[in-house]
Amino acid sequence: MKMKQKGVTTTVIAIIVIIVVAAAAAGALILTKGPEEEGGYIGTGTVTYSGNWSDTGLSGTWEFAVNFDAGTVSGSFSGSASGTVTGSVSAGAISASGTAWGGAITWSGNISSDGSSVSGSWECVGVYSGTFSGTKSVALGITTTSLSGGTVDVAYSATLSASGGTSPYTRSIDSGSLPDGLSPSTGGVISGTPTTAGDFSFTVKVTDSAANTDTKALSIHVEAAGEGIIASATSLSFKIDYTYGGQTYTYWERARNIGTANMDLRVDMTLDTTTMSYILSGSQQEGWYGTAGYWLSFSSLGYDFSTYWSDYYGGFESYTGWLADWTSGEWQGTVAGITYRIYDIQVNPTLGDEVFTHG
Repeated sequence: MKMKQKGVTTTVIAIIVIIVVAAAAAGALILTKGPEEEGGYIGTGTVTYSGNWSDTGLSGTWEFAVNFDAGTVSGSFSGSASGTVTGSVSAGAISASGTAWGGAITWSGNISSDGSSVSGSWECVGVYSGTFSGTKSVALGITTTSLSGGTVDVAYSATLSASGGTSPYTRSIDSGSLPDGLSPSTGGVISGTPTTAGDFSFTVKVTDSAANTDTKALSIHVEAAGEGIIASATSLSFKIDYTYGGQTYTYWERARNIGTANMDLRVDMTLDTTTMSYILSGSQQEGWYGTAGYWLSFSSLGYDFSTYWSDYYGGFESYTGWLADWTSGEWQGTVAGITYRIYDIQVNPTLGDEVFTHG
């Protein structure tokens, strides 16, 4: 408030000073200046910014390292003119100078409020002038953390991704080797058709246009043909036909929790018009025999569970072993003079409790 009478104005100012001094002395009032009062971005540490500069018919790139703690700026520019600059940063405003075209060049600009970008203008020898802009530089890095597995004789493709630095990038294998049949492109695609099963470890390298590099150790697991389809399944359902002794048998095998102690196995065997079913529970170590809608437990029949488990699980293992190279359709083969046909093959079907429920 402005007072016209000089004596009154002096009195008001004196009162305010006394109040502020007294309050500060009592520790009740602390006046601090926030970043918003500085008029710009207040950063910490050293951050690198890079971008483009231009004028009519002139252009180039630049990169400045801004040390917010020390309040300094240093960097370089190249293109239609090149050189180095040094300067200072304060409250988000940068000021730097160097030489170009045989004379002094100055750069001045402001960092955005979130510290992500910078823009400004430059001038050289009072003749050339233009603008510049850029963003916070991110260190070059390979962002791919793992590569998918492959299967022998099945086409494969995977991409090595990178970020930061200055694009474009080139990729290469720095050490180790890819699976046989696969090769990399400079664009980062690993492709081909694997010919050999196994685990292959290697180190990939990415290089940006500024000659920055980064490396990362990766690996690819290549499974044998069909290995990933059957051997890695947690549940299976398939049917088997074969003829023996002049009679045709049909089996329907269903299993879940494969490879665990809680595996459940159901075998429905049909001979002519009669169907006999066996359910074996790994978790309960018990089995049940059923026919015509009636079920009896192995224990009530005096059957030894381990003997039946060995027989029926052994048969299941044999069938899945025959399917090691299977990829689709039916499988047919002759074993010990008997021709088997395996069909209606389902990998990882949903097999609920109702499949393994006995009366």
